[in-house]
Amino acid sequence: MQTRPNPLWCNEETSQEEVAAVRRRFETLEAARAEAESGQPRSFTVREFIGLWGLEDRDRMATAQVDADLANHGLTTSPDFRAVSLDRSIRVVLPPDHEASGSDADDPADTAEAGNQRPE
Repeated sequence: MQTRPNPLWCNEETSQEEVAAVRRRFETLEAARAEAESGQPRSFTVREFIGLWGLEDRDRMATAQVDADLANHGLTTSPDFRAVSLDRSIRVVLPPDHEASGSDADDPADTAEAGNQRPE
């Protein structure tokens, strides 16, 4: 009887590596958020930054994932990581609208009420 490799074991190992990478990325973005809130935003080269996602270059799908993760942490980059060379330094910062409002998140009820108001 011939034994075959267990595809579940291979997937489990890959999955564990992916989970560890996501955890590192989450922890890095959480730390970057705290640093941005304290007025000391974290700097990366674009190459280092996209490397957190295992990327070597930027394409539409890759940048969509980076943007989603940044948005989930209430962050953006300055300058925009998509608009500068890979070796340029960027800072991970709070979005300008967050800094102006001074709140962590908009209250959905306030947003809904504002949308229902009519000018007098």
